[in-house]
Amino acid sequence: MTDVNLTTRRLALRAFDDVYRKKKSLDAAVLDISLDGDLSGSDKAFSRLLVIDSLRRLGEIDDILFRFLEKPLPSKHAFVQDVLRLSVLQIFFLKTVPYAAVSTGVELLKSYRKGAFCALANAVLRKVAAQSENIKTDELKNFPDWLIEKWQKAYGKKVSLRLAKSFLKEAPLDFSVKENPALWAEKLHGSVLPSGTVRRMESVNVSLLEGYETGDWWVQDFSASLPVKMFSALKGKRVLDVCAAPGGKTAQLCQAGALVTALDVSEKRMRRLKENMDRLSFTPQTVVADFRRWKEQNPHIRFDAVLLDAPCSATGTLRRHPDILYHRTADDVQRLCTVQRELLEAALDVLKENGELVYAVCSLLPQEGVEQADFIEQTGLAVRLPLKESVVPDEVITKKGDVLVFPDTFENVGGADGFYACRLMKRKKI
Repeated sequence: MTDVNLTTRRLALRAFDDVYRKKKSLDAAVLDISLDGDLSGSDKAFSRLLVIDSLRRLGEIDDILFRFLEKPLPSKHAFVQDVLRLSVLQIFFLKTVPYAAVSTGVELLKSYRKGAFCALANAVLRKVAAQSENIKTDELKNFPDWLIEKWQKAYGKKVSLRLAKSFLKEAPLDFSVKENPALWAEKLHGSVLPSGTVRRMESVNVSLLEGYETGDWWVQDFSASLPVKMFSALKGKRVLDVCAAPGGKTAQLCQAGALVTALDVSEKRMRRLKENMDRLSFTPQTVVADFRRWKEQNPHIRFDAVLLDAPCSATGTLRRHPDILYHRTADDVQRLCTVQRELLEAALDVLKENGELVYAVCSLLPQEGVEQADFIEQTGLAVRLPLKESVVPDEVITKKGDVLVFPDTFENVGGADGFYACRLMKRKKI
């Protein structure tokens, strides 16, 4: 067993523990992996894969593991359990040579002075390897009960299983380009989706790609690129981008010729937005503030259009952020729904009469999406502007004229993040 093999697993185990037990974000937890100076790029990628897939498939992994453990390991031996989990992942899902996966697990335990568990690990993992061809798993086990219940209530059991399967797949790398998508698809070794998004299937360090330093494109998932495309003509209009960081939609608005005010509550996230805008040579006005308070402090300010990409459960992004499975609860969703409604009402307040508001969430939960739009319509504050002829693909337009993207949209070319968006027009006061 080489030091590199052990190091990749050690870093993965540490990151898994940081996310699962210490509630760190996945991005923060894998930082040590990216900074490790002893691993090659491919070794770092494999270590990250171990972390992400362990989080994605933890329900299935534990279901398999507990079939062969006579009794659960006590919490004080969490590290031993995590080593077994990592080994099961490699044997069953990554199709690692069984002998290598078993021996790696045993060596890891030895290296952490857990030799008393080596015989147990060897026996359990050998049984998993021997019977792996006959083991059946259930993808729904990877998701919390509250989320499954909400999916099934909204879409039924069949679609819920479809969602579960789609969220377990690796996400591609998408780019919004300033111009000529076909040319940049060739340069970035990708293809052009119907919306104009350039998609590359293989992950890569984007800062090393052609066009990064010159600001010819920015990374932005296909789904996240749709809300700005839902507006009518934007050139010369004053547009407020609420919850704007890290700036993908701000960049789209600037590229469309809008006079953009980008607002976000986080100073740290706004610094990142400014860095992105500098690279892209865009110059929006930036504001760091709680939108609701800022609106009260500026009672006379009005905009031609408002984009509200609201705080949400982010359960549509589970392909990229499986840590959400362990950090979100049903109570969080309820709390976020209250925030979304307050932000919607505030957004309408700063909108000119007959101005357009696009509301978006990276969630497929109806209470965060369509039910919010329905409520606003029922209040009489705004009316829906259904999408008809649009650059938004027909496949994602609902009967009401909203946008609803399932993760298996364009599945044959990599799928998409789950997403909802609608377009509203502020009613003229009578």
